Amino acid sequence: MLQVCHAHSWVGTRPSLWLGSFPEATYVPQGSHPTSLRVPMVSAPAPRSHLSPALLDTACVIGLALLPWLYFWRLFAPNRADQMTVSEGDFTGGQFPLLLTVARALHDGVAPLWNPLSGGGQPLLAHPQAGALYPLDLLVLPFMQGWDAGSLLALERTIPLHVGLASIFTFALVRVLTGSRPAALVAAICYGYSGFLTSYPIPQLPILRSASWFPLQLLAWWLALERRSAGWAAVTGLTVALAFLAGHPQTVFEEVLGLALITASWSYLMLFRRSPSSKVPIREVVHVIPLGMLAVAIAVGTTAVQWVPTAELQGLSSRADEGYNFVASGFSFWEVPMDLLAPNVLGGFPPYVGVITLILVAAGLALTRGPLHGIFLPLPIAGLLLAFGGQTFLYPALYVVIPGFDLFRNQERTIMLFSMGGAVLAGVGARAVLEQRGLAATVRMSRFTRALGSLLLLSIALGAALYVGHISAEVAGQRFQRWRDVISAYFFFVFVLALSWGIFMARLRVPSIRPALATLIIGLVAFDLFTVTADRQFTVRPADSAYHQPQVVDRLLSDIGFGKAADRDILSGNHGLLYGIPSVNSTFPLRIARLDTARVRLPEARFFDLLNVTHVIAQKNDSILQQPGAPESLTDAGYVLFRRSSSPGPAYIVAQAQHVATAEEALQRIGQPDFDPRRQVLVESPAEASLPIGGPGTVTQFGKAWGQTNLRVTAPSGGYLVVSDVAYPGWHATVDGADQAIWRADYLIQAIQIPPGEHTVDLRYEPDSVRLGLILSLITLTLLGFWAILWAVGLVSGRFLAPRRFPLSRKSLSRKSNERRPAG
Repeated sequence: MLQVCHAHSWVGTRPSLWLGSFPEATYVPQGSHPTSLRVPMVSAPAPRSHLSPALLDTACVIGLALLPWLYFWRLFAPNRADQMTVSEGDFTGGQFPLLLTVARALHDGVAPLWNPLSGGGQPLLAHPQAGALYPLDLLVLPFMQGWDAGSLLALERTIPLHVGLASIFTFALVRVLTGSRPAALVAAICYGYSGFLTSYPIPQLPILRSASWFPLQLLAWWLALERRSAGWAAVTGLTVALAFLAGHPQTVFEEVLGLALITASWSYLMLFRRSPSSKVPIREVVHVIPLGMLAVAIAVGTTAVQWVPTAELQGLSSRADEGYNFVASGFSFWEVPMDLLAPNVLGGFPPYVGVITLILVAAGLALTRGPLHGIFLPLPIAGLLLAFGGQTFLYPALYVVIPGFDLFRNQERTIMLFSMGGAVLAGVGARAVLEQRGLAATVRMSRFTRALGSLLLLSIALGAALYVGHISAEVAGQRFQRWRDVISAYFFFVFVLALSWGIFMARLRVPSIRPALATLIIGLVAFDLFTVTADRQFTVRPADSAYHQPQVVDRLLSDIGFGKAADRDILSGNHGLLYGIPSVNSTFPLRIARLDTARVRLPEARFFDLLNVTHVIAQKNDSILQQPGAPESLTDAGYVLFRRSSSPGPAYIVAQAQHVATAEEALQRIGQPDFDPRRQVLVESPAEASLPIGGPGTVTQFGKAWGQTNLRVTAPSGGYLVVSDVAYPGWHATVDGADQAIWRADYLIQAIQIPPGEHTVDLRYEPDSVRLGLILSLITLTLLGFWAILWAVGLVSGRFLAPRRFPLSRKSLSRKSNERRPAG
């Protein structure tokens, strides 16, 4: 236990590694070190539990791990009438089908490198949201067999799992920062059940998975800074790597931005928070540079197997040419204040952190002064300002100056920084409310409580005016319901505000309630957030009714063969992945740019011919019915299955190839009415002189599996084998075992030159980007493991230079002085 007295100060030299203990301390006579931090004088603490701190912390961790399963109980309710699933959207239409595709590839004993089922064929591992390398997916993938209820529930279980991880990591962070268990619990609930984490990150599961690692990154980096620890810097790099592998690079970019803000604030306070005569030497903070370089090297190196192919896909995707207007969207100025206080009025929940949370943040700022405020306050401020996107000048300036801000859209997602910073500051405020003692602290608490009471009276008056206006307007119908919803949401804000004021009044006037004060605050935080945020992203339905296999799917599976299907919004974009139907549709954010361009600029029939679209699912009045083919009306819905008769097949041989200089030239030539892809193929390389004229030929055998195509062809005079799959770097071909170049043909697909005779042709997707990334990741992990072994046997140190003389101890983090200094 850290001790204090009037005549001397105690300066912590090293924060304890165990969350349940207080920092070690070194006795320093006052005046010996002008740069030492004076620890506040406090009165005797409240009676402590007879249970050990380690046992209490373990109980808190177990409770935080179990709490999400109560919060999301309707996902797993035994009664079918009570069951809910995630609402239709990104989860059911994107994340679940994509991860199911990864699971199917692994079940077949194949690395999930290529996705042949959507977009005419596209990379699978390179798509970051697939999360094919995320370690925690090992808990899910073995249980994903199809589109049944068990597979869906297996993925839905990762929602409470990651909310629990986010809460536990936040508890650990604030426990280390403040040494207060109730403060850590407050912060854990504030972040884990904030409007941000329980809103769109649930259907957009990669955001939730990446964001859950943010508090652990902050904890590891804090310990690295305070202890000059290379080990904790390495842990920081590994947690950033886990967040990246979880599948959402934008969230990781925001987390790195948050770590940079914390580093800048920490360094500034270490150097300039004292008078000029007592500055800390620059060498006391210069270790930030090697620690940061180590963390970045580990994060970049361990994730190279993911980010190298992802960067390749990003450069070839339709996102590569997007500009400022595409990425600059964000919250509007008028909605954020409403969403912070009463989100049900507008339905925007991401900014909501709770009414009591905002009050605790304000209490911490009003009642205490300490480095924690200076270090963590920039986090919510930056998150809130950046969430406005291009509506302030901050984002445009960063867009121009700092690389990375031009890569991601929807800037409102930076509200994560606001939620995380708000949770930490709410924990600091909770500790101030619970532990402040003395006359001056009582005066400040009394002033704050009076201000809170005034705000409550003003809010009640405003609510009464809203109610009277509602009655006077005599609205009816939908407008009446809307008015009632608005008033109900507003008075919930007033209700929580009143309960908060009651807790502060009890803190001042009822000394006997102080032992229960922490429980009341934690309970009100949970009540506030659970009431507002619970079940917002879910639909009442059992898991086995989320998907069904319509008649058209049965017909396609039995009839499509090696063809592809085009879906006119009947199977909802990526649902072809659910049923194993090759499709040219895709709603994923990263799509091959040439596919989108060809879809828009080529005549539809020509686009379908290039990709061998043999079946189209359409409405009965669709224009596709004018093309040659055979429509079949289906009895279970008002649409038809149209069989196209003009598709050339999955692979075919043409006699003549012609060189085109540019992709634009190829696109224009293909779109001309007289172009026949069965007679001529346009290739963008090599030079025209090396393209001899062949003759007719046939494909006698055709086989296709994950990332590979096997053919047997006969071409007596030679020719050009055209394969109707999207051309993409990483495909390699062999003819009778000898390497053969694959050319980009007809702007979009693949072609191979075939010598005269009968040949076996094999195409395999073995991308150099994955190979390079894997080598870099293995080198990084090998070096990291070697260094860990040397550290374990004591041959190397995990600390840079010597221990720092002036760490920011937990006690000093709460407040530089518990008593206000007199003016002058």
